[in-house]
Amino acid sequence: MRYSPAEFEKLYNTLKKPIGIYVFSKVRHIDDAQDIMQNVMLSLFKAIKKGHDIDNLEDYTYKIARSELSKFYKTTIEEQILFEEEIIDESEQLHEDTLNHVSEALIWKEIKHLDHLTQQALVLKYKYDLSYSQMAKQLNVSASTLKYKVSQAILHLQEKFL
Repeated sequence: MRYSPAEFEKLYNTLKKPIGIYVFSKVRHIDDAQDIMQNVMLSLFKAIKKGHDIDNLEDYTYKIARSELSKFYKTTIEEQILFEEEIIDESEQLHEDTLNHVSEALIWKEIKHLDHLTQQALVLKYKYDLSYSQMAKQLNVSASTLKYKVSQAILHLQEKFL
């Protein structure tokens, strides 16, 4: 099937959640996942613009994501850039009371200091709105562990900023 560049925004909105979850669960840092997602979606847009015949759009996009992840892990990363962009849009919230008192940038700076699993759990819970059981499948840990990590992180953020 051929898609037109005009359809890309609709396709992007359909694919960003499942592909984003897949990419995020495969990398260690949020900023790396953002970069990889940008590359995936740019590659998809270029393929559509060139008129490639795509049988299964989701499978095709996962293939691009796997390729980008492979490139990422083959490349040596010399310097980590700290959150050039927040991963959560202004309209989304980690925790309503916390965001009412401090900026997202400060919260993400603090989240950056949490362990990797807790960072993943927070993003999957609040950005991708996954249930604890869905998160557990993605991260190969128990749902109760993730629930504990998220609740402890929220308490930590509340203590830090409220």
